[in-house]
Amino acid sequence: MAQKNDREVVLPVKPDAWAILEKRNFDLSGDTNQEANRKLKTIAAMAGIDELVSEGAKRAPKWKFVTTHTARRSAATNLYLQGVSLKMIADLGGWGDEGTLRVYLRASGLGMALVARDLGFFR
Repeated sequence: MAQKNDREVVLPVKPDAWAILEKRNFDLSGDTNQEANRKLKTIAAMAGIDELVSEGAKRAPKWKFVTTHTARRSAATNLYLQGVSLKMIADLGGWGDEGTLRVYLRASGLGMALVARDLGFFR
């Protein structure tokens, strides 16, 4: 269930993720959100995601800003850039409405242009 709006969300799962779920007997308990975010930061640092970026007044390597929320935002943005409708992304992500979802989308002008180029209007 989505925590904020009690909507049930059903998602497709990639085979590699399914194997991890099976290995854990579908038990995802254990980590608090803080612990999960610390682990994600460690993974991002190990992956070399160290470009200097700014978030508000802070400037630091990008890995320091990675959280579970980053993954949610990135998934929504990448689905959108692949041409998935806002309605489907909202349903998959548990957003109550498309307006709320639009706040989460982080795509550059180039990203939007790449999506738009396939629209009939631009052909």
